[in-house]
Amino acid sequence: MIKTYAKSIAMHLMQRLLTLLALISAIGCATSRKTTTERTAIEQALLSQSGEATIAQLQIEGLEGARFFVDTENFEAVDEKHLLAMLERQLLTLGMMPAASEASAEIIVRPSVANAGIDDSGWLIGIPAIPIGLPGVGSISFPEAALIGRESQLGRNRMQIYGLDAETGSPRFVSEFLASERHYNRWRFLFIFSIRTTNLEGTF
Repeated sequence: MIKTYAKSIAMHLMQRLLTLLALISAIGCATSRKTTTERTAIEQALLSQSGEATIAQLQIEGLEGARFFVDTENFEAVDEKHLLAMLERQLLTLGMMPAASEASAEIIVRPSVANAGIDDSGWLIGIPAIPIGLPGVGSISFPEAALIGRESQLGRNRMQIYGLDAETGSPRFVSEFLASERHYNRWRFLFIFSIRTTNLEGTF
């Protein structure tokens, strides 16, 4: 009788424990990276907007009205079509005109990307996520308990852009290395509170 009662109490406590763990998991076990595409929208924005900010730094004087053609033969980058579109827009903003073909161009523009990528980092003051094995139940993951923590994604872009005279091949302009960064940070406080800070444009 006593053994049966003790067993009943133990089972009751186990059920309460499992319920508590499930509730904590529902509150604290949020996956920061979730997407149905190859890259999250945040990752796409970090790369594209850092590239846009880099290209926007390009300044050229004395070539207003000159016809240009962008040579893309050796250009490789993530989201390269978007970067090339932004480069053409910047050249138009600076007063240059797109040529119908390379043969009709006065200036051949050659962009190059030194680096374009995302750095991930993070730190935690608290208890990291811990897998717990329960007899007869299997394994359950106890979520992290963050007194304070941060996950950071930093998009970096570094480019150089130069233009050659279509007839002589001599340089008409050569930019310095242009660089820009965009960040997205996820902060966690007191186990359940979180905020996000970013310099991305738009709603993220």
